[in-house]
Amino acid sequence: MLLAAVGAESGPLRALAAYGVGAAGTAAGDLIPGQIGATDGAFTLAAPLLGLTASSAIAVSLLVHLLQAAFALAGIAAALAWRRSPPGR
Repeated sequence: MLLAAVGAESGPLRALAAYGVGAAGTAAGDLIPGQIGATDGAFTLAAPLLGLTASSAIAVSLLVHLLQAAFALAGIAAALAWRRSPPGR
């Protein structure tokens, strides 16, 4: 879906390749302090493989970061709501 969001062709193989690039960037990020730029760099390096321009690859990476932040905030909100609910519910 993120590939389609930036106007790139998408399909099962490209989606799988994009997932692999993201996973590789995350794994490589474990070796980088703060994981700064690891996923972004991975998507940029793999842009030709995914049929993307460098700017589209960065856009996909930023969308991934945005979705990760949204899921983290939703989890925090759920934890706070669950914690505040009265016992026995």
